[in-house]
Amino acid sequence: MNFDKYASIMPFQFIVESTSEVGIPLIYACSPEIIEMGTNGRKRVSTLNTEFYGDSATAVKEEAVLLKELKGYTQLIDDYIYYQDHYWLEEKVITDNNGVLTFNWNEIL
Repeated sequence: MNFDKYASIMPFQFIVESTSEVGIPLIYACSPEIIEMGTNGRKRVSTLNTEFYGDSATAVKEEAVLLKELKGYTQLIDDYIYYQDHYWLEEKVITDNNGVLTFNWNEIL
């Protein structure tokens, strides 16, 4: 009998409860976007949000947002295999960049 049409993987959920102030446990469900980010990571994002407010057209609020790159488990598995193959003796970021690391105010790229 083929059970594939009956089986499905439900979205990941977990329960959180305080150990110091017991109350009502909460269930957190991961959105598809969070599952995707956990799998494949997130690229580095830099945005500038501009908002106009007040009576004057010159009243502007700007906010810069910088989100660092996050690796997903697929990239982390690749990193693990790399380090295993190289006996944990050399940094992958150095090898990937031919020994030249670029830095700016926020991080080493």
